[in-house]
Amino acid sequence: MDFIAQPFQQYPVFSALASVLVVATLLSIGSRYLGKITLSDLTVGPKQLLKDAAVTSALYAALVTAVAGLVTAAVSSVSLALPLAAVAGMVAFINALSPAFAMQQDGSGKAEVVRRKDQGKEMAARCLTLFQSIDRRGKGLLNEDDLNAAIARTDLAVADKEALVYVRDHAEHIGTTVERTVTSYRVVPGGMGSGIAVVVPQTIKHYAVSADDLNTYPSRLELLYQLWD
Repeated sequence: MDFIAQPFQQYPVFSALASVLVVATLLSIGSRYLGKITLSDLTVGPKQLLKDAAVTSALYAALVTAVAGLVTAAVSSVSLALPLAAVAGMVAFINALSPAFAMQQDGSGKAEVVRRKDQGKEMAARCLTLFQSIDRRGKGLLNEDDLNAAIARTDLAVADKEALVYVRDHAEHIGTTVERTVTSYRVVPGGMGSGIAVVVPQTIKHYAVSADDLNTYPSRLELLYQLWD
């Protein structure tokens, strides 16, 4: 393998360019993972999902293009940097956009929405059957502590606990805000040139779920994902 390593040893620029190509390739491949992350919020609908993915892909592609171009120009020449940067950026854009595009073309996006709606309906219905037995305070509201206590019980089936975990993790969408806890304070510089700093409390919202919330959740899920219909 010496005949392959020899040019890189004699001409350090080859090693630098090889490193640039490797980094650009990894950034471009990594952009596909970035594209999948942007698909988490399906409530915006297929059209907006593709638009948002395109914007994110373009920004990431611009970053890859700039990094590849600047580094290549520094270790080699501008004439080589321009085409290399253009190709790296184009590949990054295509990779980042491809998950959103594929989701629309193969129907996996709509299938995922159907799965989420069916799961939500099933979990809400199962939790509703357990409501009276896990409402420890008898107030008709299940907060996080109530749900955690029920999940820790040994007399509940695995499927019941899965439903309770789902309701706890989606309480923001299923239930209502019942409390706000101040966790810290952040100092924000004053606006309009006043120079007066403002202390802003950082809060965590706490949610609780009622039987009525569970009953209406399926219809609210339909509205939440109505852009896919």
